[in-house]
Amino acid sequence: MANFLSDVVIKLREMVPVPSMNLGVPAIFVQGTTVGYAEFNDLEAINDDTTLSTAVKAKATAIFNQTNTPPKVAVITFATGAIATAATAYAGQDWHFGILATYVAADALALSNWAELNSEKIIAIQVPAVEGLTPLANNEFTIGLVHPAAEHFDAALVAEAGSQVVGSLTWKAVHDLVGVTPQTFTEAQYTAIKTARGIVYVTKTGAPQSSEGWTLSGEFIDVVHGDQWMKVRLMGALQQLITDENKVPFNPRGIALVQATITEVLNEGYQNGVVGETEAGDPAFDVQTKQRSELNSEDIAKRIYKGASFTYQRSAAIHGMDVSGTIEF
Repeated sequence: MANFLSDVVIKLREMVPVPSMNLGVPAIFVQGTTVGYAEFNDLEAINDDTTLSTAVKAKATAIFNQTNTPPKVAVITFATGAIATAATAYAGQDWHFGILATYVAADALALSNWAELNSEKIIAIQVPAVEGLTPLANNEFTIGLVHPAAEHFDAALVAEAGSQVVGSLTWKAVHDLVGVTPQTFTEAQYTAIKTARGIVYVTKTGAPQSSEGWTLSGEFIDVVHGDQWMKVRLMGALQQLITDENKVPFNPRGIALVQATITEVLNEGYQNGVVGETEAGDPAFDVQTKQRSELNSEDIAKRIYKGASFTYQRSAAIHGMDVSGTIEF
């Protein structure tokens, strides 16, 4: 989704196989009589607002009680049956993770499907049983959590993991969430949840933690979040270049500025853990730019530079180990 107030378009295309900027603000979606958007900087502001429901305040409490917390929380009010309309209306606001104040299957499905079309936000849906994830199956921009409704695993997880530097952590083994109790499952139950690509909060080697770090498509959350960060960060940096320079000339000097700006962002992504590393220990990305003589004259006349491109290798993480050993006598 393009920002109508931006002069920069970033197109990311995946090749398979192949910010700190904040993309961690949660939005709590709550049903109301009118559509609305509000932001709150702390829990005190949330609790002082008499118009907010108990359900909203419970989610906000879970968010602000974590060790790592976002700078603010958004509350988006939607009319009955129109959660996607509200999400679209406020998609340009400063929120990134959407959660429901109260789980309603129809709202969860509508918001999850909206995120698939939008592709720039991530939705976390908490269901009491794995069967609730079936309608959302394979949605890349939705995190599916299986946990009792009395606790707010969704709010705690997006606060603790989502508010940290994008690329600095994998969402598997996020531990010590405040107010979230590890659950126990039979092997059959746990297998069913893994098959659905759901996430639960369990104890492994004595430490309570998230069981996996994937979305319902099987893609890893840090990969999705990192790609979103890259797009937003590049758009912001290139827009800032246009603003700061007063005039970016359509000549080798101006093109070099564009290349340097893209390279700087990719290096930042490498430092944060979004961009991978070659076996030689170098950042795994490449930036290419074309000179004016190689470009379409109509684009030049319109002052649109279409000669920049880049590729980068996503950073990976180790989520498991299969180690072989030999015992000698």
